[in-house]
Amino acid sequence: DQSTTVGMITVSSTEIQGGQVLMVTINDPASANPMVPQAGVTSDFNSSTLYFNQMTDGSWVAFVVDQSTALDHDGSSSTSFDWGKSCLATLTSTEGSFTAGGNNTWSPDTTCTSAQTGDPDAPANALANAPTMILDTDGAGSVGPLLNGQTGLDEANWPIIHGFDFSATNIIAYGDDTILVTYGPEEAGSSLIGPGSFVTQGQQLELTIDDNGLNIDPTTAETWTFTTSTTARTTGATTDIDGSLGSLGFGDNGVLSVSDSDT
Repeated sequence: DQSTTVGMITVSSTEIQGGQVLMVTINDPASANPMVPQAGVTSDFNSSTLYFNQMTDGSWVAFVVDQSTALDHDGSSSTSFDWGKSCLATLTSTEGSFTAGGNNTWSPDTTCTSAQTGDPDAPANALANAPTMILDTDGAGSVGPLLNGQTGLDEANWPIIHGFDFSATNIIAYGDDTILVTYGPEEAGSSLIGPGSFVTQGQQLELTIDDNGLNIDPTTAETWTFTTSTTARTTGATTDIDGSLGSLGFGDNGVLSVSDSDT
């Protein structure tokens, strides 16, 4: 868990790279009851406004990705990563009150206009286990929110990802609380933990790679496979992503090399 909390703001990581999705959560007691209508929650993201949707547990959640990286690699056969359908600034809902503030967005549905109800139908794989958005309650005498997520977002468009061009240092502010998130090549940090400097002949070695950059999806634990074939370095597929490691922010990381030594 790489998350950090400052006051009412929680981010999935304060150091990200490439196409990692950043999860931002607001826990504000003043707007935490999901069973009554609430005004929408926003925060500052650098000079932009980030729009949140309310979850069934009362928290408010938004997802963010570096727009340029996502555009370069979304659905590419060279990476197998898919952040959803690029809506740019065109995402709309059947509820006229919904707004993404003109932000670039990525939808898990195949349409950016009035996706309505039901599960998303786009092949997005960047968010596998997003929390559940609160849905509106219909009918006379019903108790609960009047709008999905308290914003009017169509059910099939959740989870949406906001696309911003990240700066080296990104400032997220809500009320009096502020968190800084740094971004850049190899920014997520990495380390390799082994069994020590002495091993016996024939011993199997257990290595632990601590590299937050491998966690593209903040809602689940991904599995990566390293092999000696041309289909090495994969996640959830058999795609060789060697040629994309640099532009995905890995720099010299993402490659596990082994060499013999007589010393």
